[in-house]
Amino acid sequence: QYLPREVDGELDVAIADALEESGRWIVIAVGSSKVGKSRALFEALCRRGDHAGIRFVAPVDYDALEMLLSPGELPELGRTGNVLWLDDLEPFVNQGMTAQTLERWHERFGPCVVAGTYGGKGNTLIASSAGGDLGTIASEIRQRAREVHLGATSESEIDPLRASLPKDALASIERHGLAAYLVAGPE
Repeated sequence: QYLPREVDGELDVAIADALEESGRWIVIAVGSSKVGKSRALFEALCRRGDHAGIRFVAPVDYDALEMLLSPGELPELGRTGNVLWLDDLEPFVNQGMTAQTLERWHERFGPCVVAGTYGGKGNTLIASSAGGDLGTIASEIRQRAREVHLGATSESEIDPLRASLPKDALASIERHGLAAYLVAGPE
């Protein structure tokens, strides 16, 4: 079950604008690790399920993305409603992805959405790059994107859970955020 976030409306508009080509076609959920960036962005894309023929393409790494762009290796996609899902942009940038790579995708499969997250666990890859080259590439991609910033789950977002959770679980969620609590669940 998805717990609605305060940024849902902003994400919905960003996705709609990208699909309708009335806004930027790169949409990035930005925030620190374990704040729910991936889930909120994915849910926004799913809410656009009424959009005819929406298709997700989620390469596992940059080499897989490049293969999708190679002649003879093109996936069976239409010309509208394609979503390139790049959860954690930083590893893709670290492996060689640039804004030009995304431009090639858009030219081939647009109108489309490039949906990604930034600022989580892969952020140290960018920060530690030699000479800041990766930071420059990541910055160029982010400048072309519509960014939606997420923080830890707010008190008002947690309110619907209060009656159904034990006090110790609620205290942990309030301290660390719901996404961090769920990730730590197995521990």
